[in-house]
Amino acid sequence: MLKSLFPLSLKTSDQGKMISLARSGLISGTAFVVPRSQCHFERIWTPRADQKGIEAVKLSVAQNTHLDDPGIFVESSEDGEAAFLNCWIWDQTAATETFGPNSLILPETVARAASNSRTRLVACLQGYEGQIWDRGALIASRWWRSAPTHTDWLEFVEGSEVTIGALSDNADDARHIPEIEEVSWRDDVSLTDFGSSAIETTVSPMRAFVAACVIVSLPFAYLLGASVKLNQEISQTETQLEQLQVELGDVADARRTSVANRAIIDRYTSGGDPFKMINVLEEFGLATKPSQVTVRQLSYNGDSIEIKFSADERMLLPDLIRKLELSSHWISANATTSTNGEIILRGRLSSERPDS
Repeated sequence: MLKSLFPLSLKTSDQGKMISLARSGLISGTAFVVPRSQCHFERIWTPRADQKGIEAVKLSVAQNTHLDDPGIFVESSEDGEAAFLNCWIWDQTAATETFGPNSLILPETVARAASNSRTRLVACLQGYEGQIWDRGALIASRWWRSAPTHTDWLEFVEGSEVTIGALSDNADDARHIPEIEEVSWRDDVSLTDFGSSAIETTVSPMRAFVAACVIVSLPFAYLLGASVKLNQEISQTETQLEQLQVELGDVADARRTSVANRAIIDRYTSGGDPFKMINVLEEFGLATKPSQVTVRQLSYNGDSIEIKFSADERMLLPDLIRKLELSSHWISANATTSTNGEIILRGRLSSERPDS
């Protein structure tokens, strides 16, 4: 139902001129196809292939790619369980210059019809793409500027076995280079192919679109005696949209948490050696034993540290100071107790690591 509500036509750019590849109807959005020649293809393992897992894969790819501004498309998995996910990466800055800001961008491979055969050699917008499929799912891809030779194809197939396992079924057939195919464009592309984040930016317009369709259709619906069925469809659509909003909230929370964690890591890394901080905290933990402590606040810049903490029992501060100053990383320390019972510990740290 949702897929039919959010249809998308396909367009791409050819030497600066926008051309239409596939149309999904008079009233539809547009997805722009980035050529396979401009995409890097990876298969990435994730323990969960639901929306949260896909967002985690995108964050991981964005942090590890050499591109300053990567565009990323991760193909979803039907069951949402642990799986290898197909991921395409491209230069988002170049794509924005070509298609405009905030455009929906689809890799060429995903924009073309899937294959029922084991192997396929596709004539792309630019160059050629070799593909290996398993039960209707793409499991390997390689792009060539010119049509591959038999040697090129063998290197692709045999190299892919390292990742996808031996080609036990029709292994010999897979090593024969297939005929070049002109593969048709999909006519069922919709916002659901882009996940919740794409729908989030278009929910309000789509709601208006659904409402307009309902208003226009009501007279005809009553004439046809189908008003009850129409209301059921509207109710189901509203329920699905509400579920999407809940999922979007979860994704937004995950993104905020990721950004916050990254900020903490950057702060500690810029402030000093994070591995040294681990040693310092380990010595702090040994010095506070056998008390159980709860750290409330921590400030660290490599040469000094301030820890605000509470303990489950009264702690002898002179004894704590003595233990810390006898450790490897603490040069000096002092501690006070605040009015709310928290202990404020400040220490000056060694600038060099001790010999191991």
